[in-house]
Amino acid sequence: FTKDTPQLSYSMAKSLTNALVGVLVREGKLSLDAPAPIKEWHDKGDPRGAITLRQLLNMTSGLQFDEDYVSPSSDVAQQYVHGDLAGYAASKPLAFAPGTHWHYSTGTANIVGRIVREAAGPKLSQGFAFPRQDLFDPIGMRSAVLEVDGKGNFVSGTLAYATPRDFARLALLYLRDGVWNGRRILPEGWVTFSHTPVRAADAPDSGYGAFFWLDLTADRSNGKLPPDTYEMNGYAGQSVFIIPSRNTVIVRLGVSAFDTWHAEDFAGTVL
Repeated sequence: FTKDTPQLSYSMAKSLTNALVGVLVREGKLSLDAPAPIKEWHDKGDPRGAITLRQLLNMTSGLQFDEDYVSPSSDVAQQYVHGDLAGYAASKPLAFAPGTHWHYSTGTANIVGRIVREAAGPKLSQGFAFPRQDLFDPIGMRSAVLEVDGKGNFVSGTLAYATPRDFARLALLYLRDGVWNGRRILPEGWVTFSHTPVRAADAPDSGYGAFFWLDLTADRSNGKLPPDTYEMNGYAGQSVFIIPSRNTVIVRLGVSAFDTWHAEDFAGTVL
């Protein structure tokens, strides 16, 4: 591993997907509060048809999804058996009315990955070209690769690769309110939306925004991080911290077993 080695994001891919959605909203191709463009939900009377893109990003869609990383029967495992990850997640029934409960779901992010690919254009080639043309190249994030599932949709819940410095570039885009060298990449207000805490039943005490974790309480960071900190967070200790009050981003990648690494302590020590 060197500074030029692209490394696996795990769930930091969700935050990267937030940026892709933001670009499409700026381009007028997606709307946060319109019903999500999911063909499986278009039948008359299907209550899932009311789910909005905002609710998907906030993890308040209400869709059932078993976020268990151990059991082979969990939805996390079964989506790979199915092959069409977004289609599998979109087929799940509602567990709650949309917008009423918060539930962390990798399946939700994979649904958004399909939305991104389809909104970029009707051809697969347009969907594949969009992230590089409209996000990666403009900010110099040239190592980034998004994996796709068996249907050609981005596996936006877990599978992106980039070098540490390129993940830092993505974080800098948020630190700079979505503007890069004078060019607006994300729409005005998008960054604020991304780190505004969800107000819904079951929302985590530490806070969650739109595919970003928040560090709003001393419990999460042991009081070591400013309250405006927000974070891209991966399954095995991958973390990118964005700290506006300190004009700082901190990137730490690697693979760590559960309970052997406390990223917030590390970031606090760096500060």
